[in-house]
Amino acid sequence: MLALGALGIWLGVHALRSYTAMSVWNLADELPLPLKSIPPLLIHAIGVLGLLARRTVGGSRPLVRFGSAFALATALRQLLGDFDRIAITAALLA
Repeated sequence: MLALGALGIWLGVHALRSYTAMSVWNLADELPLPLKSIPPLLIHAIGVLGLLARRTVGGSRPLVRFGSAFALATALRQLLGDFDRIAITAALLA
């Protein structure tokens, strides 16, 4: 269970770092200079709201609960998305 929770946290941190970098990079050409800080600010606000979620629905072991939920959601997104399902399933099983 500890490994599952650690994997979920690691995937969460990686996903947020990747999303923040990609959103800032992709919006750099589209947004004017005063608005370029809004996407990272929104991501940070969502992270702060995660503290409230931890207190309200976290239960006795919130890291394991949220880590497991995120790992499951990530695996289901990869298996059920509009991607090459055979290659992703083979990569998950390898």
